[in-house]
Amino acid sequence: MMPAALPFLSEISKLQEQMLLPVILRLSRGQDEHWIKAGSGPGGDVEPGFFPIYERCRDYTLTPIEAMHTMYDAAAYVAKAKIPGDVVECGVWKGGSAMIAAMALLEHRSPERRLYLYDTYEGTPQMETRDENVGNGPFELMMQITSFMRGGNSGVFYVPEQQVRANMQLTGYPADKVILVKGMVENTLPAQAPGQISLLHMDSDLYRSTYHELTHLYPRLSVGGVLVIDDYGTWKGSREATDQYFKEKGVLMYLQRVGDSGARIGIKAAPTQ
Repeated sequence: MMPAALPFLSEISKLQEQMLLPVILRLSRGQDEHWIKAGSGPGGDVEPGFFPIYERCRDYTLTPIEAMHTMYDAAAYVAKAKIPGDVVECGVWKGGSAMIAAMALLEHRSPERRLYLYDTYEGTPQMETRDENVGNGPFELMMQITSFMRGGNSGVFYVPEQQVRANMQLTGYPADKVILVKGMVENTLPAQAPGQISLLHMDSDLYRSTYHELTHLYPRLSVGGVLVIDDYGTWKGSREATDQYFKEKGVLMYLQRVGDSGARIGIKAAPTQ
């Protein structure tokens, strides 16, 4: 059990997080330039449209460049293939992944879809033992420091709702199509879920939230729709919840590894007869 933090230590930890996180994020992007050169040079297979979107969004997401490209590619795919449904993201932070999806949809002339962004907008909820981070060293270290000073995990990676809304406005996506849903997903879903989903991006890290999201959102994902589980390879609880859900439902879901990012991606197949 974490010791109870003194109020001033909790406030100091928030400032520490605000100062350290951008530094850690820049360091984590040290290999991006190599990836970009490989993808855009002779024989490169990365779409030219991705690079300006990467430049615009890279400071608003903690995901590696491979996962950023996956989000771009997935949004472009559902637009080009005309997969019916809205775009859903669970676990938003500053909104970077949703910004990528929004800009990809605009690039492919599909601004009619609503973007549902679910988050507490108060930082990470309190974690359980099963919610161990198993593959994201620098960010895990920062979480341990700030969690100790706060007396618990609650509130780490705090970004307020109004900041995310302002970040989304930078994309030029229609503001009335961007829906921010505040609160624990256990309380907001399924009551505030869209009827049909084309792209489901799950980045809430923890066992309880991941299992709840799959239970109420995966059935709404259209056949041919894209599922991205950002933390499958880096958070023990996320992987446990995902494996448990598909095993219980008898669904053989193919989840492709996204480079070394820890993310997994799959396309929902039609039910077998």
